[in-house]
Amino acid sequence: MQNHRQRYRVIFGRDAQDLEAKLNDTNFVPAGYTLTHLTFNSDRAEYLVILEDDQGRKE
Repeated sequence: MQNHRQRYRVIFGRDAQDLEAKLNDTNFVPAGYTLTHLTFNSDRAEYLVILEDDQGRKE
């Protein structure tokens, strides 16, 4: 039986402190994910982070 993980995870943060707390929380970011994109949405005043599963990159 294969253990299937999401290749990408998207995390939103209200501000830099909220985003940092989420990135350091293993409930939001399990081990094995690498940050691939970070942007700030000024219209919604939030940060957006895209993470990629390291195992998904090796395929």
